[in-house]
Amino acid sequence: MGALRLRARRLWNRLLPGVPVLIRIKPGLWWVARNDTLSNYLFAGYYDRAEYAFLQRYLQPGMTVVDIGANAGLYAMVAARCVGASGRVIAFEPSPRERAQMATHLRLNRMANVVIEPFAVGDANGSVELRVVEAVETGCNSLRPASGLATHGVQVPMCRLDDYISQRQVRRVDLIKLDIEGGERDALFGAAKTLEAHRPVLLCEIEPARILPWGYAPTDIVDFVRGLGYEWFALDGPDLIPLRPDAAFRGNYIARPQ
Repeated sequence: MGALRLRARRLWNRLLPGVPVLIRIKPGLWWVARNDTLSNYLFAGYYDRAEYAFLQRYLQPGMTVVDIGANAGLYAMVAARCVGASGRVIAFEPSPRERAQMATHLRLNRMANVVIEPFAVGDANGSVELRVVEAVETGCNSLRPASGLATHGVQVPMCRLDDYISQRQVRRVDLIKLDIEGGERDALFGAAKTLEAHRPVLLCEIEPARILPWGYAPTDIVDFVRGLGYEWFALDGPDLIPLRPDAAFRGNYIARPQ
């Protein structure tokens, strides 16, 4: 059924390019499906199911979630539903295009517990150039050139998460999700004090192809977080499986304080 819906979606994109369509996705959210890869997968009904199952099982009302690389707001909205009106989501998205789409989705779903921040998150405060992808791979915006993809540059502000948490007096951080196309290591470097003080669970993408332009190894992320007293897990449906020493990284992983 999913493959059939995906073919129908691609036909829509060919016949009516640039025309969005409003769709209903799990868990009961409205989404403006544009001609991009994420919308196509959502239309077909399959995207990050294990991750959403984990969020829905772990998150509780009143928790605070930090979404680094929030894109158009999918994870932020799933988390916002879980933490409820007494909780909140802080969603970092430096791309003006995706940030505007996230704001639209929040209005459509009447969500008032998500704060949108325009920062890239890294190991320094200042200004950086974000490469915004012009084609359907809108989830590949990066602070490094995206191989084989047409992009344009946008100057955006950058912050260290430790400084943001301190300056905004955020009193609790229960979960941090990171998906920033290879920038995860630097973001974690700038979040060490937050990890030590608040002990949040991490949902972190570790994708070798995205990491390559940054010049470090996937194990650098794992080793740094382990050094802060965390243990790593792979997702197997709703279950957490201890990360094997010889793991071939690809996708999203969970780090939990020991």
